[in-house]
Formats: sequence, structure tokens, C-alpha cells
Amino acid sequence: MNLLFLGASSFSVPFLDSLYCSTHNIPLVVTNPDAPRGRGKKMQHNPVKAKALELGIRVLETSKMDQKTMRSLRIEDLDAAVVVSLGIMLPPEFIKIFSGNCINVHPSLLPKYRGPTPISTALKMGEKETGVSIMKINPQMDAGPLYSQTKFAIHPEDDCDRLKEKMVKFGSALLETTLAQIEDHNIELFAQDETKATYTKHLQKQDLTINWDEKAEEIANKIRAYSSRPGCFSFYKHKRVKFLKASAVSSTQQLKPGSVTSIDKQKGFFIQCGNNSALLVQKLQPEGKKPQEAIAFLHGYQLQPGDRFEARK
Repeated sequence: MNLLFLGASSFSVPFLDSLYCSTHNIPLVVTNPDAPRGRGKKMQHNPVKAKALELGIRVLETSKMDQKTMRSLRIEDLDAAVVVSLGIMLPPEFIKIFSGNCINVHPSLLPKYRGPTPISTALKMGEKETGVSIMKINPQMDAGPLYSQTKFAIHPEDDCDRLKEKMVKFGSALLETTLAQIEDHNIELFAQDETKATYTKHLQKQDLTINWDEKAEEIANKIRAYSSRPGCFSFYKHKRVKFLKASAVSSTQQLKPGSVTSIDKQKGFFIQCGNNSALLVQKLQPEGKKPQEAIAFLHGYQLQPGDRFEARK
């Protein structure tokens, strides 16, 4: 099949690469325009455009699926559209261009966790299982009928980066299989159960602040969800500290939440949390410095039991 690929993020890239190496042809990629990135705020390609140019695929840039963009697509020889992490709403007119052959790869077990942040939300909520859904796009957000799904476990050591790697591994294989079945007219759609639909939301700055009154398990899950970027944080001696790796344990201490309860020179240090729990901190990043193991932070800041991390400066 001649496929239009639509995507913009680093998560999209392995799917584009996988389809490029398959029996399908990708004559065109649609993605977001160049934007200022990095410390110097220089105009740069997004990861999908960079990969498409590397592979020699034509690129059409747009910030919205307007009439001009759709006129350009109508003259292309395309059989189907594949969307992976695009971030642009697709109107009904776009779907009609492909006679309904618009396929979306969504990193959750739909109808659970529709919306923009399904991977981090699954981690934040402490899910033990997730998966990838291949969906036929309709005008409602992530509500179209499903072609296929695959499930896999979320392990305690999985953070957002590791979970994305699993999504790519299982999702790219599922996408190729599903496309082959669509091409052979050998697949049936099945409807999502609307009574089980849940929705995710865009990350807000306040979501990243650690509330030490919460249970340690909830805080650890939040750290896993946002560890790679942008990172959950608290303040130590008025300096912001990002927490990158931690785990929950029980606690019999009676210290105020946010207080360092004890130090383990092999593992890290413990911070009192709510509901008789504590957080074992293993990796963090002080303001203005590179990520470091908790042991290095202990030595560098002379941390002692009773010292406190605060939600504000």
C-alpha cells in the first residue's frame, strides 16, 4: 500500500522506520513545522522530519489540517493514512480523503486512557498492565473502532522511557500485521466500550511538584511517569531538586513528611511520606547540575536525618 505517515515526536520515528523497511511504500510524511529548540532556540526539524529527510521521503509541514493541506493530499496517490503521535486534530474531511482508511497507533488499551498522555498516566496510576491499540480514526478523540490490540506487563523498574521502548517493540509489529490484514481484507473492526472510557490530560507544572503528604507509592509512581522529562521536583535548602529514581517502602518513623528519616550508604536515603510510608531515593538531579546517584548527593550536600525537602522554596 501507498501510505501517508503522520507524526511529530521521537515516539513516532521507530514506527516510520519500521514501515519504511516493510513492503509498504511511504511517498509522503506530514509533520509539524520547524520550531526553535534547545538552549540557543535555533530553528530545528522535529524528529519525524529529520528521519523522513534521512530516508529520502518528501515532507509536508503543517500546524493544522486546513483546506490547503487537504487539497495537497487529494492529488497524491495514497491508499491509507497512518497516524502516530501527531498532535493535530484531524477533521472529517481528512478521513474522507482516504475513504475511511485512517489508522491510528495509540499507546494504551483503549478505551482506557484516551487523550495526549496515556503512557505517563498509566505509570502515574500504578497500572500493572498496558498495551497498544490500532484504531480506525473517527471524528471523536480516540473513540474509533479497533482493528487490534496487544497487552504487556508494566514492571516496577519501568519508567516512561522504558515503557515507550516496549510500546515501540510491540506496537510496530502489531501495526505491520494489522496493515497486512487490512490490505488482504482479512480483519474485522470491533467497537470500544464507551462505558469504560477514561481520559488523560496535558501535563501541568503543578503536576510535577512532590507532595510529601501523599503515600510513597503514589510519589514513586509519579517519579517513574515523569523521570526522563521534565522530572518531578522538590526543594532542598531553597534549591530545586529533581527526583529521577525512587521506590516506596513502609515506615515506622513519626517525622514530618519531607524529612530525611535515615541513610543507607549502599542504596541512598529515605524521606518520610504520608500514611506510614517512606521514599527510598536512588537518583536525583540538583538544580544546575547533572543527574547523580543518591550516594553522591549524600556526600556532596552532607545530608543528615532530620533534614527536610520542601514543596516550595
